[in-house]
Parts: sequence; structure tokens; C-alpha cells
Amino acid sequence: MIEHVWLEHGIVRWHIGAVSAQQYQFSNAELREDSRFSAVHYLIDDFLDCTALPEIELVASLPVRCADWALPNADFRQAIVSSSAALRERAYRLALFSLSSPATMKFSDMAKAREWVKGDMPGRDSATLQWAGAGIAAAPAAYARAR
Repeated sequence: MIEHVWLEHGIVRWHIGAVSAQQYQFSNAELREDSRFSAVHYLIDDFLDCTALPEIELVASLPVRCADWALPNADFRQAIVSSSAALRERAYRLALFSLSSPATMKFSDMAKAREWVKGDMPGRDSATLQWAGAGIAAAPAAYARAR
């Protein structure tokens, strides 16, 4: 399962349990099709609760919706977070294949990833949290780590 937590200038994408190739591709398409995506500066892919991730060959074999898209801005950053070195490397390869961000980095903890993307995480009482609404309620663990 994949949950999206929309923040003021970015997204935390929470990967939970075994993530399938279809879930990964659907998540990418959902992000690209959302009008808020054009305003984001970063994406933190949180794989801390992920137990399995598909091989890049499996993801590459699926039809891609919205194949003709571009990153929201030239300074866009993507952080990959996982405590597992093997899963972190697999996630990194998938990120390079799917978003082709010019700035993609791997991290073993959320604090370093937040710092790298300039740490613009909202406070619990912020308007951003209110705006995110159900996304935050559906992904409390990802939001807590993102803070």
C-alpha cells in the first residue's frame, strides 16, 4: 500500500508492507495527475515500513499512464528513506527510472532526508495540515516521521 501526505512544498510518500509494481506505477501516475504536483519542490519516499518492493524490470514492463510529463521544477529533489541498504538501493533505481529527477539521494533516516530537502515540514496546527486533511489522518505514522 502507498499513502501520499501532501505538504506545503512537497510530498511524503509512505510505502507500507509489500508494494507491488502496479501500486508503484499507480502512485506515480496519481502524483503526476494531481494539480498540486506542479507546485512541489520535493518528494520524500518513505520506505521505512516497506517489506518488499518490485524489481525495476517488473515496473518497466507495465504500461505507464501520463508518460509525457515533466518534473515540477528544475530544483526538484527526491529523497529515498529506508533502514535496509538493499531496499534503499532498489528504491533508488526505481526512483531514477520513474521520475528521472536530477537530484535523488538515499538516506537511512528521515531526519537527514528532511534536512536535505530543506526541512519545510508543517507544524501540527498549521494550515497545511488542515489542507491535507484525510491524507494526514490516513497516514499518521508517515506524518509523525516527516515532522
